[in-house]
Amino acid sequence: MEQKIEKLIFSMIPNSSHKLNWKDIMILDDNLGVGTPSEMRNQINRSDSNHNEPLLVRLMFSLLLFCKHGRMDIRLNLEDYSLNENEILILVPGTIGEYSHLEEGSELGLVAFSDDAIRYAQTSLGNAMKNKLHYQPTKIKLRAKHMQRFISIYEQMREVLNDPDTQHKEEILDGYLRVMGSYTLQGMEEEQQTARKPSRKEDILHKFLDLVHEHHQNERSVSYYADELCLSPKYLSRIVQEITGRHPTDWIRDYVILDAKTMLKSCEYTIQQISERLHFPNQSFFGKYFKKEVGCSPKDFR
Repeated sequence: MEQKIEKLIFSMIPNSSHKLNWKDIMILDDNLGVGTPSEMRNQINRSDSNHNEPLLVRLMFSLLLFCKHGRMDIRLNLEDYSLNENEILILVPGTIGEYSHLEEGSELGLVAFSDDAIRYAQTSLGNAMKNKLHYQPTKIKLRAKHMQRFISIYEQMREVLNDPDTQHKEEILDGYLRVMGSYTLQGMEEEQQTARKPSRKEDILHKFLDLVHEHHQNERSVSYYADELCLSPKYLSRIVQEITGRHPTDWIRDYVILDAKTMLKSCEYTIQQISERLHFPNQSFFGKYFKKEVGCSPKDFR
């Protein structure tokens, strides 16, 4: 994978001898049964050698990661996550990931969906799952027997895609996706039954972070997010500070800087264009804002 990358699209998912790309709308890949190849571990564990920064990518598709064995640590939307045995991690488009660490011997798989693939699973089940997902990554723990069945379905999907004699693949994949979705939904519901119900303050924090993820390019004032949540800026600030130890402006700023870093590494936009996309009054203001937080100019960072 190239170091300088902003938008992670299908064609940029690293090639492997096991990767399956179906019509550029669905990708399946894994290292099941072969452990963690050194090249995979090196890709995930590496950083940007110029600034000792983690490798940043922005997903432009939905991604489902599952772990059969081992552990992967990854930073997503400024929060740390670990994917462990019998767990699934669902990422929605727009998620910004910073690769961190992959434990040796880990066995993982992924299913990546473009927007076109999602329409094959637009059932009541799909809508039920959609209502439970947010802008933040969703991690789900499956029972061991359900993960075994989940992986069995995944392997059957691979067989179908690899078989040139199988017809009506869309209909078959739709059925497999519904079964995988059923196990995922059951895992979510079981966790909700046993998990402690979030307090009102925690619910406000989660909604605030979802809003920041969605609107940080256009809105950087606490008052905007407070209005969206029907709260006073003072009360919102107190809740966020109380739970996270950080002021709302810190979270907003970190999202803006993370977005700026990702775009700078892509080399897809000029610094002026990045300034405009992040709605700064001008390039000079953006440069000062960035240097104050990062310690170097956007040009030097790039």
